[in-house]
Amino acid sequence: MKGKSYRNYKKYFLFLFLLSTIIAITVFTSKPRNFTEEKQVLRIALPYDIRSLDVSSAYDNNSSHVMNMVYEGLLRRDVNDMPQLAVAESYDVSRDKKHYVFHLRDCKWSDGTDVTAYDFEFSWKRSLDPSSKAMTQTPYYFYPIKNAKLCLTGKVPVEDVPIRAIDKHTLSVELEYPASYFLDILTLPYFFPLPKDILMNDPNWGIRENVVCNGAFKVHKWKRGNRIAVVRNPTYWDQENVVLDEIDISIVENSQTALTMYEKGELDWIGSPIVRMSYDVSSDVLAEKEEDVLAYWLFVNTEK
Repeated sequence: MKGKSYRNYKKYFLFLFLLSTIIAITVFTSKPRNFTEEKQVLRIALPYDIRSLDVSSAYDNNSSHVMNMVYEGLLRRDVNDMPQLAVAESYDVSRDKKHYVFHLRDCKWSDGTDVTAYDFEFSWKRSLDPSSKAMTQTPYYFYPIKNAKLCLTGKVPVEDVPIRAIDKHTLSVELEYPASYFLDILTLPYFFPLPKDILMNDPNWGIRENVVCNGAFKVHKWKRGNRIAVVRNPTYWDQENVVLDEIDISIVENSQTALTMYEKGELDWIGSPIVRMSYDVSSDVLAEKEEDVLAYWLFVNTEK
Protein backbone atom coordinates (compact mmCIF):
# COMPACT_ATOMS: atom_id res chain seq x y z
CA MET A 1 0.00 0.00 0.00
CA LYS A 2 1.64 3.21 -1.14
CA GLY A 3 2.78 5.38 1.73
CA LYS A 4 0.94 3.27 4.31
CA SER A 5 2.23 0.67 6.71
CA TYR A 6 0.81 -2.78 7.16
CA ARG A 7 -0.64 -1.67 10.50
CA ASN A 8 -3.16 0.63 8.80
CA TYR A 9 -5.19 -2.27 7.55
CA LYS A 10 -4.31 -4.92 10.14
CA LYS A 11 -7.61 -4.63 12.02
CA TYR A 12 -9.63 -5.20 8.88
CA PHE A 13 -7.52 -8.18 7.93
CA LEU A 14 -7.93 -9.74 11.35
CA PHE A 15 -11.68 -9.23 11.07
CA LEU A 16 -11.72 -11.33 7.90
CA PHE A 17 -9.78 -14.19 9.45
CA LEU A 18 -10.96 -14.16 13.04
CA LEU A 19 -11.25 -17.68 14.37
CA SER A 20 -14.14 -18.67 16.62
CA THR A 21 -12.00 -20.00 19.46
CA ILE A 22 -11.60 -19.87 23.21
CA ILE A 23 -8.10 -19.74 24.72
CA ALA A 24 -5.91 -16.62 24.21
CA ILE A 25 -2.25 -17.31 23.46
CA THR A 26 0.66 -15.24 22.17
CA VAL A 27 2.07 -15.92 18.71
CA PHE A 28 4.37 -14.19 16.25
CA THR A 29 2.92 -12.37 13.26
CA SER A 30 4.45 -10.25 10.55
CA LYS A 31 6.48 -7.09 10.94
CA PRO A 32 5.26 -3.73 9.58
CA ARG A 33 6.36 -2.83 6.09
CA ASN A 34 5.48 -0.25 3.48
CA PHE A 35 3.71 -1.09 0.24
CA THR A 36 4.52 0.38 -3.15
CA GLU A 37 1.61 -0.92 -5.21
CA GLU A 38 -0.95 1.59 -6.41
CA LYS A 39 -3.50 -1.21 -6.21
CA GLN A 40 -4.31 -2.24 -2.65
CA VAL A 41 -3.31 -5.92 -2.71
CA LEU A 42 -2.65 -8.21 0.23
CA ARG A 43 -0.47 -11.26 -0.52
CA ILE A 44 -0.81 -14.22 1.83
CA ALA A 45 -0.35 -17.99 1.77
CA LEU A 46 -2.37 -21.02 2.79
CA PRO A 47 -0.72 -24.38 3.59
CA TYR A 48 -3.07 -26.33 1.28
CA ASP A 49 -5.86 -25.69 -1.19
CA ILE A 50 -9.41 -25.11 -0.08
CA ARG A 51 -11.85 -28.01 -0.27
CA SER A 52 -14.84 -26.06 -1.58
CA LEU A 53 -16.71 -22.79 -1.23
CA ASP A 54 -19.93 -24.61 -0.42
CA VAL A 55 -20.56 -23.66 3.20
CA SER A 56 -22.33 -26.96 3.88
CA SER A 57 -19.55 -29.29 2.71
CA ALA A 58 -16.37 -27.33 3.50
CA TYR A 59 -15.41 -27.41 7.15
CA ASP A 60 -11.60 -27.17 7.11
CA ASN A 61 -9.78 -24.04 8.34
CA ASN A 62 -8.44 -23.05 4.92
CA SER A 63 -11.87 -23.09 3.31
CA SER A 64 -13.23 -21.11 6.26
CA HIS A 65 -10.63 -18.40 5.77
CA VAL A 66 -11.63 -17.89 2.13
CA MET A 67 -15.35 -18.23 2.84
CA ASN A 68 -15.05 -15.38 5.34
CA MET A 69 -13.75 -13.24 2.49
CA VAL A 70 -16.43 -14.06 -0.05
CA TYR A 71 -19.53 -14.63 2.10
CA GLU A 72 -21.30 -12.80 4.88
CA GLY A 73 -23.96 -14.04 7.27
CA LEU A 74 -26.63 -12.38 9.35
CA LEU A 75 -23.93 -11.21 11.73
CA ARG A 76 -20.16 -10.77 11.54
CA ARG A 77 -17.42 -10.15 14.10
CA ASP A 78 -16.04 -6.70 14.78
CA VAL A 79 -12.44 -5.81 15.67
CA ASN A 80 -13.21 -6.64 19.31
CA ASP A 81 -14.39 -10.15 18.36
CA MET A 82 -18.01 -9.33 19.16
CA PRO A 83 -21.01 -10.10 16.90
CA GLN A 84 -22.30 -7.13 14.95
CA LEU A 85 -25.06 -6.73 12.39
CA ALA A 86 -24.19 -7.66 8.83
CA VAL A 87 -26.80 -8.93 6.35
CA ALA A 88 -29.27 -8.57 9.21
CA GLU A 89 -30.14 -4.92 9.71
CA SER A 90 -31.87 -5.68 13.02
CA TYR A 91 -33.39 -8.54 14.99
CA ASP A 92 -36.02 -9.18 17.65
CA VAL A 93 -35.79 -11.69 20.50
CA SER A 94 -38.73 -13.12 22.43
CA ARG A 95 -38.95 -12.69 26.20
CA ASP A 96 -38.03 -16.36 26.79
CA LYS A 97 -34.97 -15.98 24.46
CA LYS A 98 -36.13 -18.90 22.31
CA HIS A 99 -37.42 -17.09 19.23
CA TYR A 100 -35.36 -14.79 16.99
CA VAL A 101 -36.66 -12.78 14.06
CA PHE A 102 -34.01 -11.28 11.77
CA HIS A 103 -34.77 -8.36 9.47
CA LEU A 104 -32.49 -8.34 6.42
CA ARG A 105 -31.12 -5.24 4.74
CA ASP A 106 -31.07 -4.88 0.95
CA CYS A 107 -28.10 -6.98 -0.16
CA LYS A 108 -27.00 -8.45 -3.48
CA TRP A 109 -25.26 -11.57 -4.63
CA SER A 110 -22.24 -10.97 -6.84
CA ASP A 111 -24.40 -11.70 -9.90
CA GLY A 112 -26.69 -8.79 -8.98
CA THR A 113 -29.63 -10.82 -7.65
CA ASP A 114 -31.10 -10.23 -4.19
CA VAL A 115 -29.89 -12.00 -1.06
CA THR A 116 -33.09 -13.10 0.67
CA ALA A 117 -34.29 -14.82 3.82
CA TYR A 118 -35.17 -17.78 1.57
CA ASP A 119 -31.45 -18.19 0.79
CA PHE A 120 -30.70 -18.47 4.52
CA GLU A 121 -33.52 -20.96 5.10
CA PHE A 122 -32.37 -23.05 2.14
CA SER A 123 -28.71 -23.04 3.24
CA TRP A 124 -29.36 -23.98 6.88
CA LYS A 125 -31.94 -26.68 6.10
CA ARG A 126 -29.69 -28.13 3.40
CA SER A 127 -27.03 -28.60 6.08
CA LEU A 128 -29.54 -30.27 8.40
CA ASP A 129 -31.16 -32.63 5.89
CA PRO A 130 -29.82 -36.22 6.24
CA SER A 131 -30.92 -36.93 2.67
CA SER A 132 -28.73 -34.10 1.40
CA LYS A 133 -25.21 -34.85 0.19
CA ALA A 134 -24.25 -31.57 1.81
CA MET A 135 -25.33 -32.45 5.36
CA THR A 136 -23.13 -30.63 7.86
CA GLN A 137 -20.04 -32.31 9.29
CA THR A 138 -20.26 -30.09 12.37
CA PRO A 139 -23.80 -30.79 13.62
CA TYR A 140 -23.29 -29.53 17.17
CA TYR A 141 -23.36 -25.91 16.01
CA PHE A 142 -26.99 -26.41 14.96
CA TYR A 143 -28.16 -28.12 18.16
CA PRO A 144 -29.58 -24.93 19.76
CA ILE A 145 -32.15 -24.75 16.93
CA LYS A 146 -35.40 -26.51 17.75
CA ASN A 147 -35.62 -30.05 16.29
CA ALA A 148 -32.21 -29.70 14.60
CA LYS A 149 -30.66 -32.61 16.47
CA LEU A 150 -33.71 -34.80 15.83
CA CYS A 151 -33.59 -33.90 12.15
CA LEU A 152 -29.89 -34.70 11.83
CA THR A 153 -30.53 -38.17 13.27
CA GLY A 154 -33.48 -38.76 10.96
CA LYS A 155 -36.16 -38.66 13.65
CA VAL A 156 -38.08 -35.70 12.22
CA PRO A 157 -38.23 -34.29 8.68
CA VAL A 158 -36.35 -31.09 7.88
CA GLU A 159 -39.71 -29.36 7.39
CA ASP A 160 -40.23 -29.64 11.16
CA VAL A 161 -37.19 -27.51 11.91
CA PRO A 162 -38.56 -24.00 12.57
CA ILE A 163 -36.20 -22.02 10.36
CA ARG A 164 -38.64 -20.07 8.22
CA ALA A 165 -38.45 -17.21 5.77
CA ILE A 166 -41.55 -15.12 6.52
CA ASP A 167 -40.89 -13.01 3.47
CA LYS A 168 -37.92 -11.85 1.41
CA HIS A 169 -36.44 -9.78 4.25
CA THR A 170 -37.58 -11.65 7.37
CA LEU A 171 -36.16 -14.87 8.84
CA SER A 172 -37.69 -16.58 11.89
CA VAL A 173 -35.70 -19.08 13.99
CA GLU A 174 -36.94 -20.98 17.05
CA LEU A 175 -34.54 -22.52 19.59
CA GLU A 176 -34.74 -25.59 21.81
CA TYR A 177 -33.52 -23.58 24.78
CA PRO A 178 -32.19 -20.10 25.50
CA ALA A 179 -28.64 -19.99 24.10
CA SER A 180 -26.68 -16.88 25.00
CA TYR A 181 -24.07 -17.80 22.39
CA PHE A 182 -26.53 -18.14 19.50
CA LEU A 183 -25.63 -14.81 17.91
CA ASP A 184 -21.94 -15.72 18.19
CA ILE A 185 -22.29 -18.94 16.23
CA LEU A 186 -24.27 -17.16 13.52
CA THR A 187 -21.00 -15.47 12.51
CA LEU A 188 -19.55 -18.86 11.49
CA PRO A 189 -19.44 -20.00 7.83
CA TYR A 190 -21.91 -22.82 8.53
CA PHE A 191 -24.65 -20.19 8.79
CA PHE A 192 -23.83 -18.22 5.66
CA PRO A 193 -26.53 -18.02 2.98
CA LEU A 194 -26.36 -19.85 -0.33
CA PRO A 195 -27.94 -18.75 -3.63
CA LYS A 196 -30.89 -21.13 -3.70
CA ASP A 197 -31.80 -20.61 -7.36
CA ILE A 198 -28.28 -21.50 -8.50
CA LEU A 199 -27.74 -24.53 -6.26
CA MET A 200 -31.04 -26.07 -7.26
CA ASN A 201 -29.68 -26.32 -10.81
CA ASP A 202 -25.95 -26.80 -10.15
CA PRO A 203 -25.03 -28.87 -7.08
CA ASN A 204 -21.29 -28.60 -7.93
CA TRP A 205 -21.42 -24.82 -7.92
CA GLY A 206 -19.18 -24.54 -4.83
CA ILE A 207 -16.08 -25.83 -6.62
CA ARG A 208 -16.35 -23.56 -9.65
CA GLU A 209 -14.20 -20.49 -10.19
CA ASN A 210 -17.19 -18.24 -10.88
CA VAL A 211 -18.91 -19.01 -7.57
CA VAL A 212 -21.65 -16.51 -6.74
CA CYS A 213 -21.13 -14.92 -3.31
CA ASN A 214 -22.32 -12.03 -1.14
CA GLY A 215 -19.23 -10.98 0.83
CA ALA A 216 -16.71 -8.17 0.58
CA PHE A 217 -14.77 -10.08 -2.10
CA LYS A 218 -15.49 -12.46 -4.93
CA VAL A 219 -13.33 -15.14 -6.55
CA HIS A 220 -11.38 -13.86 -9.52
CA LYS A 221 -9.01 -16.79 -10.14
CA TRP A 222 -8.75 -20.26 -8.63
CA LYS A 223 -5.91 -22.42 -9.91
CA ARG A 224 -6.13 -25.65 -7.96
CA GLY A 225 -3.14 -26.32 -5.72
CA ASN A 226 -1.44 -23.10 -6.77
CA ARG A 227 -3.27 -19.81 -6.28
CA ILE A 228 -6.57 -18.16 -5.36
CA ALA A 229 -7.25 -14.50 -6.06
CA VAL A 230 -10.27 -12.69 -4.65
CA VAL A 231 -11.15 -9.15 -5.70
CA ARG A 232 -13.44 -6.48 -4.30
CA ASN A 233 -17.09 -7.37 -4.80
CA PRO A 234 -18.84 -4.36 -6.41
CA THR A 235 -22.27 -5.52 -5.22
CA TYR A 236 -21.30 -5.76 -1.52
CA TRP A 237 -23.54 -3.59 0.68
CA ASP A 238 -20.70 -2.23 2.88
CA GLN A 239 -18.18 -1.41 0.14
CA GLU A 240 -17.08 1.87 1.68
CA ASN A 241 -15.43 -0.04 4.54
CA VAL A 242 -13.50 -2.43 2.31
CA VAL A 243 -9.93 -1.14 2.14
CA LEU A 244 -8.38 -3.78 -0.13
CA ASP A 245 -8.80 -4.23 -3.87
CA GLU A 246 -7.53 -7.80 -3.93
CA ILE A 247 -6.25 -10.63 -1.75
CA ASP A 248 -3.77 -12.87 -3.55
CA ILE A 249 -3.48 -16.30 -1.90
CA SER A 250 -0.60 -18.63 -2.75
CA ILE A 251 -0.81 -22.31 -1.82
CA VAL A 252 2.46 -23.03 -0.01
CA GLU A 253 2.65 -26.37 1.78
CA ASN A 254 6.05 -25.85 3.37
CA SER A 255 6.15 -23.20 6.13
CA GLN A 256 9.87 -22.63 5.55
CA THR A 257 9.11 -21.81 1.92
CA ALA A 258 6.44 -19.36 3.05
CA LEU A 259 8.94 -17.70 5.38
CA THR A 260 11.45 -17.37 2.54
CA MET A 261 8.79 -15.82 0.31
CA TYR A 262 8.01 -13.32 3.07
CA GLU A 263 11.69 -12.38 3.45
CA LYS A 264 11.91 -11.85 -0.33
CA GLY A 265 8.88 -9.55 -0.25
CA GLU A 266 6.63 -12.00 -2.10
CA LEU A 267 4.18 -12.26 0.82
CA ASP A 268 2.87 -9.50 3.08
CA TRP A 269 1.70 -11.70 5.96
CA ILE A 270 2.72 -15.01 7.45
CA GLY A 271 2.02 -16.54 10.82
CA SER A 272 -1.19 -16.83 12.77
CA PRO A 273 -4.01 -17.27 12.07
CA ILE A 274 -3.49 -18.65 8.56
CA VAL A 275 -0.06 -20.30 8.59
CA ARG A 276 1.31 -20.96 12.07
CA MET A 277 5.07 -20.68 12.06
CA SER A 278 7.49 -22.55 14.31
CA TYR A 279 9.26 -20.20 16.71
CA ASP A 280 12.57 -21.93 15.95
CA VAL A 281 12.54 -20.97 12.28
CA SER A 282 10.74 -17.63 12.46
CA SER A 283 11.82 -15.80 15.64
CA ASP A 284 14.54 -13.80 13.84
CA VAL A 285 12.13 -12.63 11.14
CA LEU A 286 8.76 -12.24 12.86
CA ALA A 287 9.64 -9.75 15.51
CA GLU A 288 6.18 -8.54 16.52
CA LYS A 289 3.93 -10.37 19.00
CA GLU A 290 0.15 -10.32 18.82
CA GLU A 291 -2.54 -12.09 20.81
CA ASP A 292 -4.21 -15.03 19.13
CA VAL A 293 -6.76 -17.60 20.19
CA LEU A 294 -6.88 -21.34 19.86
CA ALA A 295 -9.16 -24.13 21.06
CA TYR A 296 -8.18 -27.67 22.00
CA TRP A 297 -10.77 -30.41 22.50
CA LEU A 298 -9.79 -33.25 24.84
CA PHE A 299 -12.02 -36.33 24.95
CA VAL A 300 -11.50 -38.41 28.06
CA ASN A 301 -12.57 -42.02 28.31
CA THR A 302 -14.25 -42.25 31.71
CA GLU A 303 -15.36 -45.87 31.33
CA LYS A 304 -11.96 -47.44 31.97
